[in-house]
Amino acid sequence: MRTSLWQKCTIALLAIAIFGGAWLVARVVFRPRDLERYRSIPWVNYVHPNVKKLKEAQIFVDEGKLNDARALLVNALLSAPKSPVTRELRDLLGEVNTQIFFSKEPSSRKIEYTVKRGDALSSIARKLQSSAEAIIRVNELDSTLIRPGEKLLVPQLDFTITIDLSRNRLVVHDSHGFFTQYPSASADLPPARQPTI
Repeated sequence: MRTSLWQKCTIALLAIAIFGGAWLVARVVFRPRDLERYRSIPWVNYVHPNVKKLKEAQIFVDEGKLNDARALLVNALLSAPKSPVTRELRDLLGEVNTQIFFSKEPSSRKIEYTVKRGDALSSIARKLQSSAEAIIRVNELDSTLIRPGEKLLVPQLDFTITIDLSRNRLVVHDSHGFFTQYPSASADLPPARQPTI
C-alpha cells in the first residue's frame, strides 16, 4: 500500500505539532517565563515572635524596668511555651525574678513587717518563714541591729526544687509558680565519701 504525498504531509505536520507542543509544555513547566524575576526576590526567613520578645525584655532589664520585663517574659512563655528561645526566656525570667526578689521593691513574694520591741532578725525570720541573711540582703542592712518601728521587707522562702534531667536544668518554684532555673552539673565524688542528699 502506497502512501500519498498528502498523507505524508499530514503525518509530518502532526509530528511537528505533537513534538512542538511537548517542547512548549516542557519549557513552561521547567523554565517559567518570569523565573528570573522571582529569583531576584530575596527569601524571607521566619522568625518566631518570642525572639523579638526576648530582645525587648533584655532591653527592659538593661533599663532597670524589671516588672515590665517580667510581664513580657511571662506573656511570651504563656502564649508560646515551646518556642526556639524558651530556655533563654526562662533563664532571663529567672534572673529578673531573682533581682526583684532581692530588691527593696515591694512584691507579692515579700511581707512588710514593722519591727516590735524585743524582735531580732532571727525571730522575725522564724516567724515569717524566711532567713536572717535574706532579710539583711533585701533591706540592704549593714548589720543585724534593728530598731522598733523600722519597716522591713521579709522575703518568703517557700521554694521547692525540681531536677529536669531531660533539659539539664534545676528548676526552682515558689507558691506563685516558676521562679528561676539553673543548669545542672554532675560531679565525681571521691570513692571514700558517701553522697548526701
